[in-house]
Amino acid sequence: MSWIVALRLAGCVVLSIGAAHLVMPTWGYDSEVVGALAPEVKAHFHDLGTYAIGVFLIAFGALSLAFSRRPSAEGALFCAVMVAVWSIRLLLELLFPVELALFRVPAPHAPLLGVVGTLCVLYALAAVRLAPHLATKTLN
Repeated sequence: MSWIVALRLAGCVVLSIGAAHLVMPTWGYDSEVVGALAPEVKAHFHDLGTYAIGVFLIAFGALSLAFSRRPSAEGALFCAVMVAVWSIRLLLELLFPVELALFRVPAPHAPLLGVVGTLCVLYALAAVRLAPHLATKTLN
């Protein structure tokens, strides 16, 4: 797989996850879970946190697509950062498995591991393929 395909595929997946987070407060979580939260807790942890994550993911996805337009040292560095980001997310999923139903998936831990692991691989592939550009250019 070429670095362009890997980076574009990762970008589209991350954009999709980000978009899902923007609608998640209204239908991603089971109503019983949300209903059990005090209003101020719901506003902070549920609504604000979920929307913020969605915006960050959309930004990561958009940057992925932007960096897939041409090979660059900056793109290689971005991909390396994304490998770190998604590796940390993978570790967090292993330490704190998601056991609440999300988007009507009753046990999302295994699918999340698969998606996050795939993103790690896609960004790593792009980073490795773009690494020669780091040696030929000094980042400003």
